[in-house]
Amino acid sequence: MAGADGQQHIWVITIVAVQSSVEMLLNRRVHPGFLGYLHYRQIAAENGKSTGIQPEIHRLEKYLKVPGGPSNKPYFRPIWHQANKAGRSWMNDNLAGSYQKSSLRPNQPLTRVVNVPATDGIDLPAEHWVLAREHLLYGDRLPALALAGYLLRNFGFYSSERPNATNLIGSFRDEFGYASRNDDEFDHLFSSDPVPGVTTWFEQTGSSSDEPTTVGTRVSASTKLSNHDN
Repeated sequence: MAGADGQQHIWVITIVAVQSSVEMLLNRRVHPGFLGYLHYRQIAAENGKSTGIQPEIHRLEKYLKVPGGPSNKPYFRPIWHQANKAGRSWMNDNLAGSYQKSSLRPNQPLTRVVNVPATDGIDLPAEHWVLAREHLLYGDRLPALALAGYLLRNFGFYSSERPNATNLIGSFRDEFGYASRNDDEFDHLFSSDPVPGVTTWFEQTGSSSDEPTTVGTRVSASTKLSNHDN
């Protein structure tokens, strides 16, 4: 049994779980602006205020970067809002061009969720999560496990016992600032739907006396991430 020796281990999300998470996400209709919204929400939680948000777009790299993809497209974003998704997942190297304040335009789905004042920063209006579900998730909730399974694929989880899906959701909430007081907000945006085909979320990769942040690249373009991008 994992942890029987009392030793702390590093656990990572299995490749099968990552692949299955990607497929589940790509079978949902999600506007790519949702990733920008999630980042703005993350910054707001860290700063303790929902106004004057200064995006730190480089931080999205650790969630989206997948080596070995098409030329000049280092980022893999497994969400799209139109029926034709072939090739849409790979993004060019200009993340700021998608999510920086200067790139936001009136009447886009993302700017129907956030406010872009003439003054510095981006603002989240009251009950922004209601707007996010309407304009970025098209009224549906997004499976939290699937999103966590992809975005946290390069993270190491420090535990004496094998983590499970509940632990993964907890780590996702910690990463993006959804504390327990935000349960209503979280539950409005995310569902607890299981990811088909995933029975074991984690495998052991090593032992350490220090808690890791990441364990390096877990998947590359040579890993079959999705049938949509063959």
